[in-house]
Amino acid sequence: MAKKLLESEYSKESQQLKEQLSDANESKNTALEQLKKLKGNMNDQQDKGEVRFKEREEELEAELEEKEEEIEMLIQEHNSKSEI
Repeated sequence: MAKKLLESEYSKESQQLKEQLSDANESKNTALEQLKKLKGNMNDQQDKGEVRFKEREEELEAELEEKEEEIEMLIQEHNSKSEI
């Protein structure tokens, strides 16, 4: 009788530990999913930032090219006026 009672207690304790393990695994999986989402969001934001940076770089290069052309035109105007 005592042996059955002891086995019953062990069985209950074993079941509780299995439930705790299951809960811990569930929490771990949830945390991993959240981490993956966070990393995905961070990568998306980084990608958007890089795209915006490249767009801005292209805009500035275009502006620089325009300014260089303007300067070249002004120099040519000045030189042609100076020759007269």
